[in-house]
Amino acid sequence: MQRCGFIYITHAGAIILAASMLPNGLLYGLAGVTGCLFTVSLIAIRLSTFAAIVALPSLMFFVMSAATLTAFGFINNVILYIFSLIMAATLMLAIRVFRQRAFLSEKALLYSSRHDSMTGACNKAFLTELAERDIVLARRHGRPLAVAMLDIDHFKRINDEFGHAVGDEVIRQLASTCVGTLRSIDHFGRIGGEEFVAIIPETRMADAIRCAERMRGDIEQLAVATPQGTLRFTASFGVAMLTEQHAHWSALLNDADGAMYRAKNTGRNRVAAAP
Repeated sequence: MQRCGFIYITHAGAIILAASMLPNGLLYGLAGVTGCLFTVSLIAIRLSTFAAIVALPSLMFFVMSAATLTAFGFINNVILYIFSLIMAATLMLAIRVFRQRAFLSEKALLYSSRHDSMTGACNKAFLTELAERDIVLARRHGRPLAVAMLDIDHFKRINDEFGHAVGDEVIRQLASTCVGTLRSIDHFGRIGGEEFVAIIPETRMADAIRCAERMRGDIEQLAVATPQGTLRFTASFGVAMLTEQHAHWSALLNDADGAMYRAKNTGRNRVAAAP
């Protein structure tokens, strides 16, 4: 708003100064007056904003030109001024396109730096950042926080028997299913080849286990089409709660990892809770 006001005052001031200080000042000062139009292109991003800034100064320019110039001078000024308006508006639209492209490129770059390229889940670095933030918030406000770690059962066998392309599809479908099960405040990330972690804030152990069971059941129902036939697979889960004994995120993650391996060692396709 301040920049728009500054440009408005500059444009109107240039018109007034040109008209008052020189004979036929609006004719001789046309270059300076129209130059102010192009500064509008640098701050406005919408045609409505552009029009709002230049409307009154432009009307002032036309009225003062008609009052102080000959008919030929008036027509000359109007034509050149309107041409400058069109050029300035075109420049503004071009700048807006480049700004939008730069914004989208930065957004895409930020997304790719934070998410796994195969699944769209958070990558390990970004998940760690989110986890550390949620841990600080949970401790500050005395709120529960749960972590669920999961691993696809017999994933090496899937790759060996069906190929890595099928293995990749298994990973993608699992990630999509888990993200669809979780809430918007939860975070889901891939921390290894077939290992994933869900951060579940504002959730106690019983509810976290139920959440993990829903994900486990949904994964069990998945069916991946392959040249050898339909492939079904399962995953094992370990759930841990944040406590005072967890000095860092890595300690909480280790507890969830230990619980997950207990689920593996006691039959797979199940949920185990850290003690």
